[in-house]
Amino acid sequence: AWELAATWRGYQWAGVDIGDRQARFWGIPQIEGSLWRARAIDFVCNRRRISAFSFSDSDLNNYFKILNREKPTYYYGYVSMLVAFAQFLKRENLSLEFAPKCVITTSEVLSGPDRALLGDVFSAPVFNEYGCGELGTIAHECNEGALHLNEENMLVEICEDNRVCSPGEIGELVVTELNNLGYPMIRYRTGDFGSIDTTPCKCGKSLKILSSIQGRAYDFIRNKKGQLFHGEFIMYIFEDLMKKGTGIRQFQVIQMDLDQFSIRLVTDDNYDIDCERFISQRIREQFDSQAKVGFEYVEMISREKSGKLRLIKGLGR
Repeated sequence: AWELAATWRGYQWAGVDIGDRQARFWGIPQIEGSLWRARAIDFVCNRRRISAFSFSDSDLNNYFKILNREKPTYYYGYVSMLVAFAQFLKRENLSLEFAPKCVITTSEVLSGPDRALLGDVFSAPVFNEYGCGELGTIAHECNEGALHLNEENMLVEICEDNRVCSPGEIGELVVTELNNLGYPMIRYRTGDFGSIDTTPCKCGKSLKILSSIQGRAYDFIRNKKGQLFHGEFIMYIFEDLMKKGTGIRQFQVIQMDLDQFSIRLVTDDNYDIDCERFISQRIREQFDSQAKVGFEYVEMISREKSGKLRLIKGLGR
């Protein structure tokens, strides 16, 4: 409840309020029970979900028709999906019949060019948020373009190894959640990098500012037909397996070619070899029926030089 309150406060900075109609550019669960649960939540929250797993021109044209019909108050979702939709509208010279109050981006790094594109195509101001699944939203952008930390809910530190960095110094975000009594997250290392700016914001808010965010983006993967799939497509496959307790501790998916994947797995004693069939089947059903999927079992998965653990490695955007 505290996290949700901070989230809606951040959305109100962007000009939207509780109950406003949302177009949600997001993932869609593949298991039937989870799918129906997601649909029920979307209904209660007054939002229309736009699948982040389908990027074909026909899909994007269908989204264009849906949005023109429903005219949501604001857009929310993955940077990559919103950018893909904006690029399609620009390429096809299509114009929406309405302008949303704002566009709120999340889950991936929002670059300057992407922000400019979204603002231009959707004729709306763009606001960014930062968070992670384990902790919820951590910071929201004000109308001066600063990401303010939800300091009532969490203590955010910037660290290099075990040293706390000085203001303005880039390091790893380490977060302690202050309201979670069921499973306290104390000095949780997010794997993301940034800095804290203690300079007072022109907006007048006294909350500290999170700046220089690095990381957060999963790669795209592309099939032989030219269709783009968000990295969350792969994430959902493994989330479904992990919910079943199938013994997968870590994973990394590397796209070797348009129709070829190498999957690295770190497993424990509960691992079921049938997971290989499940993963391969899901990829072939939804990505490419002829896809070749290989598996490698490793002791650990190495991080990038930045310190970020890239779970999905595509061939490039």
